[in-house]
Amino acid sequence: MFVEVNEPARQDEIATSLKERLTLKETIVIDLKGLSPDTTHLDEVKKRLQTEPNSEVVLILNLHTLAKNVEGKEPGLVRDLNFSREPYARMNKLLVFFFPSYFIDLIAQHARDFFDFVSMSFKFLPDRTGAFEGLDPLREMAEEKFLRNRVAFLESALESYTFTESERADKLFDLAEGYSKLYLYDKALSFYFKCLELSRIINNRKIEGVALNNISQIYQARGDYETALKYLQDSLKIRREIGDKSGEGTVLNNISQIYDARGDYETALKYLQDSLKIRREIGDKSGEGAALNNISQIYRARGDYETALKYLQDSLKIRREIGDKSGEGAVLNNISQIYDARGDYETALKYLQDSLKICREIGHKSGEGAVLNNISGIYQARGNYETALKYLQDSLKITIEIGAKSGQIPTLHNMALIEYEMKNMEKTLALETEAYKIALETGDALGLFQVGQFLGQILIENGQRKEGITILRRSYEIGRASGMPGAEDIKNVLQKLGEEI
Repeated sequence: MFVEVNEPARQDEIATSLKERLTLKETIVIDLKGLSPDTTHLDEVKKRLQTEPNSEVVLILNLHTLAKNVEGKEPGLVRDLNFSREPYARMNKLLVFFFPSYFIDLIAQHARDFFDFVSMSFKFLPDRTGAFEGLDPLREMAEEKFLRNRVAFLESALESYTFTESERADKLFDLAEGYSKLYLYDKALSFYFKCLELSRIINNRKIEGVALNNISQIYQARGDYETALKYLQDSLKIRREIGDKSGEGTVLNNISQIYDARGDYETALKYLQDSLKIRREIGDKSGEGAALNNISQIYRARGDYETALKYLQDSLKIRREIGDKSGEGAVLNNISQIYDARGDYETALKYLQDSLKICREIGHKSGEGAVLNNISGIYQARGNYETALKYLQDSLKITIEIGAKSGQIPTLHNMALIEYEMKNMEKTLALETEAYKIALETGDALGLFQVGQFLGQILIENGQRKEGITILRRSYEIGRASGMPGAEDIKNVLQKLGEEI
């Protein structure tokens, strides 16, 4: 039997629960993580059964982690499983193998004998509680090759096998999610829309709601907030109709991020508080951690660093408790920004380096780009402009590669600030103009405020007073409406220039 589960903490929870419930069967748990390279998984299972011969049910965890001990890594380990089929069968026990999704796909491709040996499979794949949701979160698939293996397998399966309409909808969703993890958003959208169409035909409201949410996140990543909000509102309606509280909490969180990006912090905070309330009601720790983190960012944008740090510390505690590495990396990055704002660069850099390490470990490209951008800010504050520019160029390369337009705005802006310090006015204007153009395209309120504040003054310095005044006025209006710290500074600049406010 296979148990398909992607989260290590969830795997342990399921194994413990099964052992507690199987009171009429002698059950043992064999965790193969950290097994010596000199011992095979088969040898270890045999050894345990010799010491506990009355065991009827054997729960085998983390076999897939032994790939590092085998020539050929994952494919090598998977092929070796074919030779283990008969010895395992002769044990005459109920064997329950816990595997992540990508590893089961590899078994289906490269170890057909072992795959056919399995009598049944159970999935424990809950919805994501971050921006993207998943019927299959793929959370351990940090390396690109695993993702590419998965989408190749799913595309082949859709062409080669006959599925029920419900199964086909699941596979289309899995494929779309795989492509979104690879940042191939056009392909992801194509399969999400196919999944959406089929889910409506078979009246599967659950998949329909999740697909709508995930489609919205692709549009949001591209800076198309209007379209993103439309899909989120459709998703929210479905979640409420079917009583999906977890999904409702996720969508409320994601709607808040649209208003946050527009600078409407009051509305964003309202949606976040509604989301947090639901997360706590249903005991969703991961979702609670995400909501706390996002609430902190509202207070940070308002300049209330003490309150922001409190929410971040609460979020970090939860992320670590549940083993959420992606969430932990995001919170560490956000904590660094509080210390940066206070001028404590050493502490800020420490948090950033910890965050960068996690982002690279799990293959979180957009997070890596954001952290590189923030590390550059530390070096810039210290006057080390060459190092700062290097980190920014690496960050910009990633954001362009994954098509994250909103992520390009702070990077281009920070590059412009450095070029200004180095007296390169032509490069400063070119970079800041490009950043402002993207902020206009995406409707990014924070980008329009921060970039506009600097660009307006640079244009005036450069003899383009009319254009500069227009941009400064727009930045002031955005900042005033959103309660952004710094709006009064722009007002003072305009008044000194003889402009009426």
